[in-house]
Amino acid sequence: MGKRILTGTLLVVGVLIALFLIPFPAFLLLVDLALLIGFLELRKIFSANRAPLFWISLAFLLVLPWIWNYLSEMILPAFVCAVLVHIFWSVGIQKGDLQQRLSTTATSLFTILYLGIPFSILSTYQVNAPESASDPGRIRELMLVFVALWISDSAAYFTGRAIGRHKVTPRISPNKSLEGFVAGILFPALSAAVYGYYLLPGWPVWFLVLVGTTLGISGILGDLFESSIKRGSGIKDSSKLFPGHGGLLDRTDSLLTGMPVFYLLQLAWENLNF
Repeated sequence: MGKRILTGTLLVVGVLIALFLIPFPAFLLLVDLALLIGFLELRKIFSANRAPLFWISLAFLLVLPWIWNYLSEMILPAFVCAVLVHIFWSVGIQKGDLQQRLSTTATSLFTILYLGIPFSILSTYQVNAPESASDPGRIRELMLVFVALWISDSAAYFTGRAIGRHKVTPRISPNKSLEGFVAGILFPALSAAVYGYYLLPGWPVWFLVLVGTTLGISGILGDLFESSIKRGSGIKDSSKLFPGHGGLLDRTDSLLTGMPVFYLLQLAWENLNF
């Protein structure tokens, strides 16, 4: 437990330093490092199912945060290009039987979406990002995501250990309980309302509760999804990168679904005039 707490503390400090203090190009290089690690972890997982990722996918993955921040109008063309290149790669270059090539094409494109979109969105909230120059308060919005997901994970874990009796996902994650799931949704809803009251006063309480609830649900689903692909490959942890915590995917599974959900909610809030 002590090793887990120490590792977690160091991770939090490192993330805060990266978000608040370092120049933006250096931050994007750190994002690329995280994407590389995530790619390698997913490659290990999918290789166990005979669908190793195309290495060409890594190039698209690493360039995506830079396009998202500096050439946002090229995001859609970049995805279209990725699909076409992967089709060509599967048919013209990749060796192996047809079933393997189809599976590898699917998992490779999935990896670009699963890792690239959340990390690219996250990068736009760093204090020195281009979008933050016109809206310095964006970093407080990102902190809301982190706080809600952390509280959701903690509430689900401790409630499940204390009073969890009803198992709801025994095939995917046997230790998860219905009581933990409920706590993992209610507590982030409450915390988002309290957080927003003090740090995001322009957001109404109902929207903050909606954000917290949705982040709680998406975080739980992200955790279950990552557990399902690991269990389907017979792997317990995505890697041993963080002592006591597992790999990068194990630490960011809820963020990988929570960040796109928050992005969509924020777009709706800004453009639909609620």
